[in-house]
Amino acid sequence: MTSRPLRRLPGRVAAAFGFAILLASWQTLSGVVRLWLPRFGIFVPTPFEVAEAGYYLITTTQFWGSFFLSNLRVLVGWLLACTLAIPMGVLLARNQLSGRIVLPVLDFCRYIPVAALVPLSILWLGVEERQKIVILTAGTFFQALVLVVDAIKRVPTPYLEVGLTLGVSGNRLAGRVLFPAAWPAIFDACRVCAGLTWSYLLVAELVAAELGLGYQIIRAQRFLKTDQIFFIIGVLGLIGFCYDRALLKLRNYVVPWDLLGRLHRDNE
Repeated sequence: MTSRPLRRLPGRVAAAFGFAILLASWQTLSGVVRLWLPRFGIFVPTPFEVAEAGYYLITTTQFWGSFFLSNLRVLVGWLLACTLAIPMGVLLARNQLSGRIVLPVLDFCRYIPVAALVPLSILWLGVEERQKIVILTAGTFFQALVLVVDAIKRVPTPYLEVGLTLGVSGNRLAGRVLFPAAWPAIFDACRVCAGLTWSYLLVAELVAAELGLGYQIIRAQRFLKTDQIFFIIGVLGLIGFCYDRALLKLRNYVVPWDLLGRLHRDNE
């Protein structure tokens, strides 16, 4: 059971404590591997070696070109997926006949591995930027669509009944009651899908890429630069963390009426 002083630690202090434990465990694991299995020491670099490799990488223009290009690819793919999924999800959730016809097909498509689409996308689109954007969009779209449909369906029935009692019906009911009630959950779904889009980056940059963080990882793997792989993985995790924090801050402005959700997040 957690002691009372530890439970009172501020969030940032607790997070720093967690990362300190991670680094210490990492350093210990690297030392144990090099002591007992020296031949495999190159595959488990120490945090200092990763930092040294990272310093070398950030002094190169190729790294920063890859950094900005990967961010651009992910942003475009994520925005396209969410822009398509939100209106389609609202339509499928409201129209029962369309939902019964289309949702089983979407469930089928959702479980197709994104990597399986890479050969077809190359045959149809070539190896230019549009192919990578399509892979990122397709990988995120089906997941986002299911989450949006679920958010619409989870709107409490009393909300709609109150709207009907007040004379709101049809498209006005959807615009003034249904969508605002579901919007906090829809925004959270889009936030989750931002992480999904980043997880598909390596697949999108697997073939015929000359820049990109995923390409940098593949290139480092070819030359056994394990320290560079660790550093880029850390950069990807940091980028994802920054995206998540930014979307959480943005949520307070785009969903100002979700006071209960805000209080819950503040108490975490």
